[in-house]
Amino acid sequence: MSCFLPIAIPQCLIEETHGEEGVQDVDMVLNPPGADNVGWMRPDGNPNANWLRGQIRDCEQDGDLAMGDIVDLNNGVINSALSELADAVETGDTSWDSSVWGPLPAQAPRSGIARNLYGGTWEAPAVVFDDPSYCQGGGGEWTGTAQVSGFVWVAVYDVVTSGPASERTIRTRIDTTRSHKVGTGSGGLSYGVEASGGARMVR
Repeated sequence: MSCFLPIAIPQCLIEETHGEEGVQDVDMVLNPPGADNVGWMRPDGNPNANWLRGQIRDCEQDGDLAMGDIVDLNNGVINSALSELADAVETGDTSWDSSVWGPLPAQAPRSGIARNLYGGTWEAPAVVFDDPSYCQGGGGEWTGTAQVSGFVWVAVYDVVTSGPASERTIRTRIDTTRSHKVGTGSGGLSYGVEASGGARMVR
């Protein structure tokens, strides 16, 4: 894919821990490491603050990404990236879809989204990675690398940008009920992302 959300989700979270439907009701967090977790990711490089902010702004910092590629993982709290993501939710052109996810959850007390703009979303494909040990024993390793095993359609609807590090979260929903024709490689796992003829995802 050439346009992607710089977030990675462990495959076992979707397939083993919650299932494709159950995972939609889980608010995944950045820190501390645990089974209900999302993390930052970058193809072949450190997902540092500068890169993450740029990727959130234009979604195309590092070219294409395909099944089998290696990504670097980081689930640390990166404040400037969280603020950039909150801005993206506020200015995006999509909104919460109650027909897919049910009622909009209450806004987090320390949300970075302006109250009058709450209800918007920022939606894009995100990486699914395969780490069989991740969901065993409360979480896997977020400081190494992982191989892309598929893609998932993610809607970010709230971002907690202040307070204790353990509470600064990216609140998401995963859309596994509709197909988003952005393309996946042949044989790759797909959760709400449908192949459109190519081996790579395109915007």
